Amino acid sequence: MLIENKFAGNAVETKQSRIFELLNETDKEFSSVFDLLETLHSKMRPILTDNGSHSLPVKEQAIPQRSEIANIIATNNDKIKDIKSRLIFLLDNIEL
Repeated sequence: MLIENKFAGNAVETKQSRIFELLNETDKEFSSVFDLLETLHSKMRPILTDNGSHSLPVKEQAIPQRSEIANIIATNNDKIKDIKSRLIFLLDNIEL
């Protein structure tokens, strides 16, 4: 019986360790994706004024091209799916 309890304790510690490891990995992935989105946002933000109109004629601004936006989304799609699956796992395994 003592051996079973020891294994149960180790299993809980291992699961908790894995959960914390996933939390750290997910935090890093979030940071990476948010950095890219922030870069994209900073490129787009100067285009609009507070009332939503163009601040300068569009031709005079460095607007991200559709291909650049599509590339950012495509290269981060797997990261976003991975983050989603990790969060689902973590929510299922963490008692709040």
